[in-house]
Amino acid sequence: MIIRWEFDAKYSAIANDARLPLVTSELLRAHRLGHHLLVIERPLISELIKLDLSSIDRATLTRLSGEFTQNGAIHRQSKKYIIIENSFDSYINIGEDRIHLSLFQLNTSRILEPSVLLVENSATDGWFLETVLKVHALNTWRGGICFDLAHGGGDEVPNVLESLVHQKKLIVTLVDSDKNSPTSTETKKIDRLEKVVKDNNWKLSFVYSSPCREVENFIPLNTLLNLPCGHACGANEVFLNLEKQEEGTRETLYMFFDLKLGWDGVGEKMTDEERKWIKSKLALAGKLDGMPVPGYGEKIIKQIKADGAHITTLRQHLVQRSWSDLFLSFFEGLWWYFIAAPQIRT
Repeated sequence: MIIRWEFDAKYSAIANDARLPLVTSELLRAHRLGHHLLVIERPLISELIKLDLSSIDRATLTRLSGEFTQNGAIHRQSKKYIIIENSFDSYINIGEDRIHLSLFQLNTSRILEPSVLLVENSATDGWFLETVLKVHALNTWRGGICFDLAHGGGDEVPNVLESLVHQKKLIVTLVDSDKNSPTSTETKKIDRLEKVVKDNNWKLSFVYSSPCREVENFIPLNTLLNLPCGHACGANEVFLNLEKQEEGTRETLYMFFDLKLGWDGVGEKMTDEERKWIKSKLALAGKLDGMPVPGYGEKIIKQIKADGAHITTLRQHLVQRSWSDLFLSFFEGLWWYFIAAPQIRT
C-alpha cells in the first residue's frame, strides 16, 4: 500500500523520541522488501537522515528522495493510501480515500508486513484474483503489488478472519456475493465478516463482496469459450445471443448466472424477482420458459491454470474494453491496498 509520510509542525515533538529511529528503519525495510510503497517528502527526509540509522537505511532515504519526483503525487490517483501522523499516540482514522495512522500504530502492529487477501479458495479464487490485480496494477501505474493469500475454506472465512485480525495486519477479505440477479440481497457472509471486524476493533480490515455472482463470473466470456469445458457447452449459445442485446449494460446475465451448475429451468430456491429477471434474460436469448441451461462444471479456473496458452489468453482478454466496462472500477478499489515498490536488492 502507499504509505505517505510528510513533514509538519508535529514532527518537532517526536524528533528526539527513542522510538523514531526504530520505526523509521522498519518503514524503510518494508519499502526495500517490496511490501509497500513508501513516499516521504524531501523536507522530512532531510530530518530523518540526521537519525541514528544504518548505512542501508540512509541509502534508502537517498533513493526515496530521488524517487519523489516520480512518486510524490501518486496518492492523488489512489482510492486508498496510508498517511502517517507524526505522533506516538494510539491513533487510526479511516477516511474516504486515506487512512491516518500514528507512528505508534506502525510500531505496535504488523502493518508493515505484506497485506493479506483473504478469499474463499486461495488455490483457485486467489490465483485468479492475483492475476487480475497484477495485470491492472501494471497497466495503471506500471508498478508491482504485494500481498499474502489466505485460504478461507468457504463457510470458515469468518473464523479465519478472526485469527487474522489478532495479527494486526492490513487485511482485505473478498467473498462471493452469491447474487442471482442485480437486485438480490447482499450475502449474509458480509454481516458475519463485518461483525468479526467490529467485535475485534481492528479498523484495518476491509470486507468486500464480488459485484457478480462468484469469482468465475469475472472470467471473460471469450476466455471461457476457449477452455475444454467451454467446447460445445449448451450455455454458449445463450451468452453469445445476448452479447449484442446486452451491450452497454452493467447487468448482464453472464454476471449472475451459475456458471458451474447452470440453470435447471425452475430456480426453486430463488425469489420471485430473481426468477423473473433470469427468465427475461433467457427469453431474450431465445430460450423457452422452463428450458434448462447447462453449466461449465467445477474446474473452470483449474483449466485456465493448467495451460499457459489459456493464461496468456486470459491476460489479453482482461484488458479489453468489454471486460473493463463491467469490472475495472471494482478492482481499482482493491489493488491500491496492495501497491508496492519493486524489491531492492542490497
